[in-house]
Amino acid sequence: MGEAIVADLASGLLGKLVSLAAEEVVQAWNFHEDLDTLHQRMESVGALLYDAHTKNLIMSTAKIWFDKLEAVANVANVFMDELAYEVTRRKVENGHKSSDFFIPSKNTLLYRLKVARKIKSIQASFDKIFKMAVDLGLQPVAYLGSTVQDRDIRSTPSSEDKSIIVGRDKDVSYLVQTVCKTHEEDLQVLVVAGMGGQGKTTLARMVFNSNDTIHNFPERMWVTVSDDFYYIKILNEMIESLTSTNLGLKNPQGLTNELQKSLKGKRFLLVLDDVWNEESVKWDNLRNSLLEIGGDKGSCILVTTRKQEVIDAMRTSVFYWLGKLSEDESYELFKKIAYSDGGVLETEALATLGRSMVKRCGGLPLAIKALAGLLYSKRSEQEWLEIQSSETWQSKSVLPSLKLSYDNLPSLSLKQCFAYCSIMPKDSVIYKNELIQIWMALGFLQPPRRSIALMEDIGSEYFKILLGNSLLQDEEKDDCGNIVYCKMHDLVHDLALELCKDHSVTLKAGEELSHDCKALYMRLDNGVSNIKQTILKRAFGRVQILYAGADILLYLLPYLTHLKVLVLNADDNQVAQELPSSLRKMKYLKHLDISRCHSRLPTDITELYNLQTLRVPNLYEVPKGFSNLINLRHLYMNRTSGISCMFNRIERLTSLQTLPYFVVSKDQNCLVGQLGGLKNLRGEVRLYSLNEVANTEEARKAKLYEKSSIQSLHLNWSNEDKMEDNDQDVMEGLEPHPDLKTLTIDGFRGKKFASWITMMLNLVSIKLRGCNQCEVLPPLGHLPKLREIEITGMGKVRVVGDDFWGGQSVFPQLERLRIENCPRLRKIMPTCFPSLKQLYFGKLPNLEEWEAAVISTGDSSRSGFPKLESLEIWDCPRLRNIRSSYFPSLKKSRIAIFESDLSHLFIPFEQFGNYEQRW
Repeated sequence: MGEAIVADLASGLLGKLVSLAAEEVVQAWNFHEDLDTLHQRMESVGALLYDAHTKNLIMSTAKIWFDKLEAVANVANVFMDELAYEVTRRKVENGHKSSDFFIPSKNTLLYRLKVARKIKSIQASFDKIFKMAVDLGLQPVAYLGSTVQDRDIRSTPSSEDKSIIVGRDKDVSYLVQTVCKTHEEDLQVLVVAGMGGQGKTTLARMVFNSNDTIHNFPERMWVTVSDDFYYIKILNEMIESLTSTNLGLKNPQGLTNELQKSLKGKRFLLVLDDVWNEESVKWDNLRNSLLEIGGDKGSCILVTTRKQEVIDAMRTSVFYWLGKLSEDESYELFKKIAYSDGGVLETEALATLGRSMVKRCGGLPLAIKALAGLLYSKRSEQEWLEIQSSETWQSKSVLPSLKLSYDNLPSLSLKQCFAYCSIMPKDSVIYKNELIQIWMALGFLQPPRRSIALMEDIGSEYFKILLGNSLLQDEEKDDCGNIVYCKMHDLVHDLALELCKDHSVTLKAGEELSHDCKALYMRLDNGVSNIKQTILKRAFGRVQILYAGADILLYLLPYLTHLKVLVLNADDNQVAQELPSSLRKMKYLKHLDISRCHSRLPTDITELYNLQTLRVPNLYEVPKGFSNLINLRHLYMNRTSGISCMFNRIERLTSLQTLPYFVVSKDQNCLVGQLGGLKNLRGEVRLYSLNEVANTEEARKAKLYEKSSIQSLHLNWSNEDKMEDNDQDVMEGLEPHPDLKTLTIDGFRGKKFASWITMMLNLVSIKLRGCNQCEVLPPLGHLPKLREIEITGMGKVRVVGDDFWGGQSVFPQLERLRIENCPRLRKIMPTCFPSLKQLYFGKLPNLEEWEAAVISTGDSSRSGFPKLESLEIWDCPRLRNIRSSYFPSLKKSRIAIFESDLSHLFIPFEQFGNYEQRW
């Protein structure tokens, strides 16, 4: 791992050199040429490292060279961090006035002289390193640098391909029947056992999501256990699985009472995935709590494990040993990935090689998928032969195919990104954006020189490659199709630990920190009480990433001299407190996450000029001078934080991409036009108090139509009922980019919605709430990708009809239509809402009529709502004339009509199937 750590430093330095050389301050001081020269040296270092890696140098002299190179790289890294901080500090304090950089002063001249000497010293040190490399026989050969090229991205199998299942139909069928069948036990336990990488979790997921299971179990819960079998924790996660709320309770009776609210008298299924516990006492504690819940007979626990000892501890006789895939099944799984679209073509020679290597995978799906993902991008028989003859197949510590996937990653930088994951707890959820932002903070993500690509986009490409090589898996997506989080198989995690064993440390209760610890990544799960004072400085002086409790700062802050990523957790009983002002001394910090603790932001945080990502809990105001954080790219607040913060002078934060919300206020000088210069805003954007915007021209200054990366837009006016003449003009001026995916409009007081809504052809969800002055619904029926509509609190709407279906706007961009040779054509009837699956109407007191979307022709493909699955109507007391024939695909409906006589509705409710009536 030595070369990877040095590569870590080298790639980080390359990025700093690129960005620093372009700074006006540096050019004013005439350092840019020296930095360009140093950049060339660092590129050559990367080439030497690649040559050393391909030659697999392990002799003692090579280790000495690695150590010396690491020492020089560390010195250069610290120097670059100091220079970057000084450049940013001067930019902030000079108010971005570049002319001030040229004004000579004694301090400036002395600093410039100091920097010049340091650069020459570093260059001289690298000259000695190059001489040593020549003596070792190394050459600065051309190599894939710190960035991954487009061809490498295209040569990655899609993540959807990795979910392919082969040879498990009988297993799934048997387990579903066993789980669902009636039995006399109060709580049956079924254990699925097998080797690591055999697909136990995938199999359990298929059983969990099968139609028969869903039909037989009204309540289903999934808990990933791993080696931490603590029944209080498991009960809390059951509640979270049911309610999506983490209560964090510690009292067993309180937890049981909460679970009874959802489970008592109901048949439930609980999956306990990846159990390692061998102690019967711990299992009995959990089982007794589950029995006390009082679920209905037939309730079942499905357990996955690798160990017979777990089955013995549970004292269950119902278990299922999962077999390996046969050779034919193994090759079938391999084929579906390696030869999928965009991959290599299957030839007789490659098929022979493929079968030979697949046989070495021992019938383990994880190993087969990793091998297939690797060979997907190998185009020649020679490349396949090289993989087949690799010595890695002899590895005993990790699965060879996983190690081969790692070895063949297309850049050292990408390998660093993977190795970082060693600090993540096993079986933990890995959030994509957070992972990429930490990679960025560590300097792993650097676009090519003269490239305009954002580091976040490079990170997304890296993430995709790791998924394609089965080094990450089980990705989950949001409604817009974006990956939100994933997981890492524990065998893959073992590989990451093996690669980073000397530089990644997790300290648990009762464990002591080694005197010779050289960790770069550190996780302290139980404070620092057992860390000896004598080793604090040596142990923490190199640490770049620290996960720890909030109280850690009281003990360690003076020693964390090179920290770049700090993630703090809090004890449940911790009272709100302010972070120490000495936090400002951590001037290299780029990623600060205090969202899980109760700490308040100190004013001095505005001196962390290098900060790129800030995650905070509830905030009622931001510190004065917050706009000094000119390198800030991502700002997150907990959802419970409300909308109380005012972001003054936000136009200075030109790097900002993620913003929790923006409140318009003339009095506070927070104008919507200040968002115009934030050209990289992305994800979700929420704008509040839009009644403070004067007119169309002012609204257009936000330049939302130029921001193609905004996927979700919330437009919020005040809740006052009075109509404002300018609301319609303001909405017209807030036109977003046509790539927008979700739109929410709340409290709008105009009579008509903006015309641009009909042009949002990529919308998948729209929500209109509290728009009480609107008399007509906007035309939405023609939007081809729209899957969800929510309309509530529109008191003046009387009819759901032609305007809503699309009216004359079913072809909003059509300029010319030509029809020839269609002698039998009588009418053109475009399908309304071709993709809509969920429709919700609520609190529409004057809604009376629901007109058919189209004239009945007997052709259901041309009717409205051809794919609608869920219909909810709530508090619409005057509604009548709605028929089930309007909804040919309806699967679920909920009709709740208050203070109304059901006879006014000309509809037999039973035609809806699964419905609910409430008054």
